Amino acid sequence: SQFVWLDARGKQPGTVGEVIQQSALSLSPDGRRLAYVAPESAGKSDDIWIMDLARGVQTRFTFGPDLALSPVWSPDGARIVYSLFQKGKGDLYVKDASGAGSGKALLKSENDDSPSDWSRDGRYILFTSFDNKGDTKYNIMVLPLFGDQKPFPYLQTQFQEGDAVFSPDGHWVAYISNESGEFEVYLAPFPAGGGKWQVSQGGGAQPVWKRDGSALYYVTPDGKLMEVSVKEKGSGVEIGKPQERFQATLADSGPGGRSFAVAPDGKRFLINKAEQSSAAPLTLVANWTAGLKK
Repeated sequence: SQFVWLDARGKQPGTVGEVIQQSALSLSPDGRRLAYVAPESAGKSDDIWIMDLARGVQTRFTFGPDLALSPVWSPDGARIVYSLFQKGKGDLYVKDASGAGSGKALLKSENDDSPSDWSRDGRYILFTSFDNKGDTKYNIMVLPLFGDQKPFPYLQTQFQEGDAVFSPDGHWVAYISNESGEFEVYLAPFPAGGGKWQVSQGGGAQPVWKRDGSALYYVTPDGKLMEVSVKEKGSGVEIGKPQERFQATLADSGPGGRSFAVAPDGKRFLINKAEQSSAAPLTLVANWTAGLKK
């Protein structure tokens, strides 16, 4: 795949980096750096890399042999929380975004945990937790970074939930759930309680907030990037009609990852575009059994 900048109309003003196997892009809060997941080389475990977008310089952030996935920036851009897979399950680790030092364990549990967002006030981390022993499977959890730092459930049902992101003011959480039979984007208050609103129509995933909180973006199953206005109204919200921004061939986002990000100014989108490889030539060998007799 190839990282590509698109404007609001889907036009391509430029590309970023090379065409390689990569996923789970995460743009820093200031829009100057990009964290993503890629293998060191063919057959190697995935690690997290950081690219300076102005200079195009790529730096390896984590070092195998364990899988490192789902990078999420802290609101000040100083740290990155990610999922490190050891002994068959993912734990939450955090590391200085400069690359100095080693990763520090933030949360270890019996489940597979992957971070999805860090609140703008720096107090909470949202993460998806896969309970492989229980009935609820994929749940949305909250890790407070103060007090006893004990995680608590935000949404824990018999359905599958994930991709949770805080609104810029921290009052709302957008997430996906398959409670309707297919994955849709929903919006609910934070902390939990007080109702929910469906945002997408006809399927949706990977919700991302506009920087000022006035809209949500998401991706449809057929690769359309949609925008929906969000307006607080009393104790609830008014959800607008989804509007298509553009159609794109997005690469697989990987476990807990994302295939697009919005620039801080809201005027450009960075996507992980799937590159169409040319088909291998087909060679037809006729009368091949004749060769066996020689």
